[in-house]
Amino acid sequence: MPSITFDLETVTPLFLSGADQTTAELRPPAFRGALRYWFRAIAGANYWNDINTLKSLESSILGDSGDHGGSKITIRLINCPTPEELDPQSVWMTQDRARERDGSGIGYLLFSMGMQERKAIGVQKPVKFSIKFSTRPNPATLSQDIKNLLIVANLFCLAVNLGGFGSRERRGAGSLRILKVTSDIQDFSQDMQREEIPLTSIRYVRQVNDFAKSFKNQILKAQAKTSENLGFNLKSLSRFDQKELPDLEIFRKATASIYLLKDAFESWKEALDYIGKEYANYRSRIALKERSVFGLPMKSIDMDARRPSPLRIKIIRPSNDDYYCLLIRMKAKFPSDARVQVGDSQFELIDSFIASFRDDIIQVI
Repeated sequence: MPSITFDLETVTPLFLSGADQTTAELRPPAFRGALRYWFRAIAGANYWNDINTLKSLESSILGDSGDHGGSKITIRLINCPTPEELDPQSVWMTQDRARERDGSGIGYLLFSMGMQERKAIGVQKPVKFSIKFSTRPNPATLSQDIKNLLIVANLFCLAVNLGGFGSRERRGAGSLRILKVTSDIQDFSQDMQREEIPLTSIRYVRQVNDFAKSFKNQILKAQAKTSENLGFNLKSLSRFDQKELPDLEIFRKATASIYLLKDAFESWKEALDYIGKEYANYRSRIALKERSVFGLPMKSIDMDARRPSPLRIKIIRPSNDDYYCLLIRMKAKFPSDARVQVGDSQFELIDSFIASFRDDIIQVI
């Protein structure tokens, strides 16, 4: 059975659970959900004005509950730690959560997890596990099956490097890093793996500008490989680069930007606490109504509308010694049913926050 396995390690606390929200556990649905998000972010550049076709293409690979049936790709979590090794803990260091939330960047970013008594995986030390993607071989469709497997592998790499998993992943939680990739595909060499799954071959260099350039190149290669395996004409995708905002978050130059803070941090706690304090300080200077640009629902403003924050805070660990912070901005339409409409100024406020770091930040994409 053709497969690709990723050995992983937590970078920031992972809030994953089942029906019992207070019990942390590793579960495949969170990973499948991230794959769907990144599928739409990449394929949406081709079908930004045809959502039904986009969803049909997504279902043909990742499955649905209707005509397409189950996913063409099987997802298994393997080499998982025992419950004792998993050791879920609270990210809150004291019992006075209100005081800690107000005085801590981590508390500000993850406040809802403390209010719900949620425990996380990987608080005190990193937790390692593996995820295996495989496809059932069918001689009649083998070529497309392998393409689907490579599409999913590249989507997963984008999810790991630019996103996160579980609750509060847009506020720095749920970050992972890839330790090793093993492919079990006939006639698939290591060189082919590096070519077909570019983000697995990032090499860390201490000069932050060089790392940013390498990171950018590998992200764009992964994006191009995914589009190529989906059968898109890469040149024709430039038609998307226009002023009209899409309904979905789409990973294209016109709507997505990635920034890297230059300074390295010694731990995820230090990195998340720093960016959390900067974020809290910036938001405190904005009128309550305007804060809705950073995501809904929002207490005292609109608790019914749903809109993920266009700004994602992401902690990466490219080496064993250093942690870095990414800020990722994805533009999309503000929900038309929201009680508060912020108009064209919404992204100016987000861009202003990013610009506040001045010379301490690099634009990657």
